[in-house]
Amino acid sequence: LMTYAVLEWILIGLLIVTGGLAAGVIIREVWRRLLQKRLRSQSSACREVINQHQIEHFREVNKLMFQLRDNFDNDVVEGVLREFVKQELDENTRGHVREIYRFFEFTDSYIRSLLSTRWRDRAEAAYTLGIIGDSKAVPHLISRMQDPDEDDQNVKMACAQALGMIRDDKAIPYLIESLEDVNQWSSVKVAELLVRFGESAVPALLKALQNDTSLNQRIWSAQILGAIGSSASTPLLIQRLRDRDAHVRIAAVEALG
Repeated sequence: LMTYAVLEWILIGLLIVTGGLAAGVIIREVWRRLLQKRLRSQSSACREVINQHQIEHFREVNKLMFQLRDNFDNDVVEGVLREFVKQELDENTRGHVREIYRFFEFTDSYIRSLLSTRWRDRAEAAYTLGIIGDSKAVPHLISRMQDPDEDDQNVKMACAQALGMIRDDKAIPYLIESLEDVNQWSSVKVAELLVRFGESAVPALLKALQNDTSLNQRIWSAQILGAIGSSASTPLLIQRLRDRDAHVRIAAVEALG
């Protein structure tokens, strides 16, 4: 009889535990769905607020930033902005979006993520920084490209693509400065980006062409100026035909050629 009584209590205990576990699972699932519903509701409302300000050409962008801060979670704002900035936007609108990113310190957060121990996080951060298009990210993206231990196929490529998306003339000095360091992988990518800037990059490249303290910068500047094909570079390229280094002289000949 004692044995059966013990078994009964064990079974009752198991039923109670099982029921408690099941109830816990149900409660967690209900809570998860409620959170998802709240997130969708907040995201929809946040999107509507931003769209309304877009219609008004962001004339009151400061009001918008405080409105977003006071009414929505940061995660919601970040998610909505990430989708919003992927659209075809004019540069004026993108400028206002960059203001919002800076106000919430999202840009700084992505820059910090470039140092994550997970390569996927670093690549995703680089891609997002490219979409945002803030020149503030340029030196950090270049730094990742120049890291010899960084992953070539994923992170470095994501950084190069991000730099290509940041079509801000403020990025030009950072790009040219990076040419002082000998790095065949990053220098090639930087040169391609500077060529895309065209005439906007010429003044800074001409200055770099005269930098007698950096052989690498003079060589690359001559090559990039040749690819751009600006007539304004001809006099200084001719001067570099007498450069003390043969590599610069060859680059100048090819650029003039």
